[in-house]
Amino acid sequence: MNKRFHSVKLMPVWLAISSAVIIAGIILYCLFGFNMQTEFPAAKRFEVTYDTVITIGENTEEELQKLCEDTFAQNGLTVKQKQKYEVTGGGVLEYTFEASASDEALAKAEEAVAAALNAQEGIYADADTFVTVHKTENRAFTEANWRGAIAVAVGCVVALVYLGVRFGVVNGVTGLIACLHDALFTLSLFAICRIPVYAYAPLLFGAIAAAVSLILWTVQSMKMRENFKDPSYAGMTVAEAVEESSASALKIILGIVCALAVSFALFGALATAGVRLFFLPALIPVAVGAYSSLALAPAVHGHMKKSVAATAKKKRYEGAKKKAEEL
Repeated sequence: MNKRFHSVKLMPVWLAISSAVIIAGIILYCLFGFNMQTEFPAAKRFEVTYDTVITIGENTEEELQKLCEDTFAQNGLTVKQKQKYEVTGGGVLEYTFEASASDEALAKAEEAVAAALNAQEGIYADADTFVTVHKTENRAFTEANWRGAIAVAVGCVVALVYLGVRFGVVNGVTGLIACLHDALFTLSLFAICRIPVYAYAPLLFGAIAAAVSLILWTVQSMKMRENFKDPSYAGMTVAEAVEESSASALKIILGIVCALAVSFALFGALATAGVRLFFLPALIPVAVGAYSSLALAPAVHGHMKKSVAATAKKKRYEGAKKKAEEL
């Protein structure tokens, strides 16, 4: 028998690790919550829209920027970000300020810049220009995250029903335990490590952890169903059979985990900054699923199978004894 895996014997170790992480996560969540981020943080923006008269003028765009920035300095405003981009028939100059920037100062700056642009003797006299100031409120992927979490959770329920019907109640209960454990373990890691997340994203990451766990446990269950028919397993104890079957599924499990990890890492590396805050943290549920499927779930399943086998043996013994007494 392959001696590399002793998941059933090490169950107290897995329980100690999981309990420590989950309890610490609950405590930190109660104290600080999750590290919430927003897709578009609250801010105030100052925009100047202009036509081609400005774009084709010599140094006109540079003078426009200098006008705005000098006006901001005179009104005590500090620019957080500046962006200039072209639009059909002209361009837009956009300045971003913190949400706490003074509305009164921005109004004065807007009035001063608009007056300079509309001055008849100025270099912008022949151009069509528009000055606007507007606020951006906090926004996040709230609806998408919430809907995604519900969709994944529904998929997990279907997977649990499939496990129970196809592979037996014990496999279904083990899958449920692994599913709940991985969701809680993942949420605890987010609370402990203070990983930035969007609103409702923790629920989505927990659901992803449960889904990964069920996928990997389904693979384990299929492998056990196949292996337990092998005559070489007949002489093994329940714990040995479960551990040997887990070892035989190692390459498949690691292949699935690596494929998911590489996919999330590539999406995270190539995505925009906002989307990156979803895909890169999604590596954590994948890692938790790998730990659960290779260590905790086989240990739980081995103990449950052993308990069921012992109960069945006891019933058979009591039945035989009762039958003998009747004779």
